[in-house]
Amino acid sequence: MVTVDQEVMQTGKAKVAMKTAAVGAASAEPAAADSEWLMDVPRFTSRGERIEVQLAGKQLPRLRKESIKPLAPVTVQVVAARSPRGRPGMRVTLQGAIRMVCQRCLKSMDVVLSAKAAVEWVATQAELEAADADDHWDAMLMQEKFDLLPYLEDELLLAVPFAPVHADCQAAGRSEAGEKISPFAMLAGLKK
Repeated sequence: MVTVDQEVMQTGKAKVAMKTAAVGAASAEPAAADSEWLMDVPRFTSRGERIEVQLAGKQLPRLRKESIKPLAPVTVQVVAARSPRGRPGMRVTLQGAIRMVCQRCLKSMDVVLSAKAAVEWVATQAELEAADADDHWDAMLMQEKFDLLPYLEDELLLAVPFAPVHADCQAAGRSEAGEKISPFAMLAGLKK
């Protein structure tokens, strides 16, 4: 469900026509250009806007490369907020899943992606450098227009594990009886 003013955000090829409009995962159009996901930051934060949408896998090409099967829709929630320092900002929550290869047993596995971020908008470079000390809120220079889709995809990519493994699988070099097999045991047969 998208709950955002048409002047604040565009999605897909058509602008959001109403204050509240449904966007299904199957009907979500891929962004033809980054400009279609431009967010009017001052208006979004001053009005206390909220964006809730499901992104189709084809809208996230870099994340799609990490998955060995087509991506399921990713749930996105962006809410205007105030940082602890009283600056305008946004809170972002992302939920999705991708299929990856377990690095221990080399079988496929579903990996749940969950990302949360908080961003505060600052006016100057000096404020940006001062805000870097905060571990809970990321700081960005205030922009009239902010391209939201690449930011969302970046946050999802940061949630992808470097070397995913099943919680209960065994490495490919172990026997059924539990005895360890040397990874070089198969090479001994080549000596003959």
